[in-house]
Amino acid sequence: MRRSLLIAYAFLATLLGLGFLAVVFYDHLPWVGTHFVHKDPGAPTRWSVLLQIQEGSALGTKASLEEIPTPTKEAELKGTFLQQGEPAGQEWSHQLRLESLESVQYSWEQKDNKDLLKCLLEARVGPGGGLRNLEVKPPSRSVWLRQELLTSWLQTLWPQFPSRGLEPKASWNSTIPFKIQARELANPVDARWDCTWTFRGISNEASLPLAMIDVQATASSPGQVLDGSFKGEVAYALPVQQVAATRGSFQLRYAIPTQATEQSTVVLQECLQIQFQTLRLTQTPVKKP
Repeated sequence: MRRSLLIAYAFLATLLGLGFLAVVFYDHLPWVGTHFVHKDPGAPTRWSVLLQIQEGSALGTKASLEEIPTPTKEAELKGTFLQQGEPAGQEWSHQLRLESLESVQYSWEQKDNKDLLKCLLEARVGPGGGLRNLEVKPPSRSVWLRQELLTSWLQTLWPQFPSRGLEPKASWNSTIPFKIQARELANPVDARWDCTWTFRGISNEASLPLAMIDVQATASSPGQVLDGSFKGEVAYALPVQQVAATRGSFQLRYAIPTQATEQSTVVLQECLQIQFQTLRLTQTPVKKP
């Protein structure tokens, strides 16, 4: 009799334990919600990219956003980027280069176009996504290769996904570091985007079901006069578990000292705006040189 009771108690305790684990880790169960991953992150991928930039800048003596000029310069770039990746410990290292340049236009003289096809973008991405570091090799003065502009659209190619299953309207947060690399600055300035991602729901309007993800972010930089806002959209192809397309825009304003003397301080006052669209192209074998 006592043995039967012990067995019954043990069975009940096991059920209670399993029930507790199910409650605590409910959203981690594979059949609960939509689970997002970056499948085959090392596979060669081509991205069709459209970038549009508006810029306004001036040198002043006051570190204040009140005197930031309105953008008057405009530029547009259309091209195809080739992305290749490899494991780097628990992270992924992605290399991107501009494989073909369809068109590039400026409203001002630009002498650094030749750098576009020579430079390599090296992006360090976390195991679940999330841009952690970005470098341009060799360094370039081209406006298209400034890190504050690159980070804005590259971060949408690798959203940082949570490990749990998500229901529509679920949100999560991430932080994306970047550097301000205006040529007037003696040294790059550290900054970051504080992002909020929201799973909007699933769209069946395309040829395959797409999970639509919204992202909004604000920019900050310790000790600097800066503000920025970012808004984007990610279309995630559920059957292949990959980002299929992204689009968005951002505005970044700052007043950062470039140099100081006993008499005065020279301040870079700048406003940057960008609109972008990216589209993952059908994967094709990469030709070896």
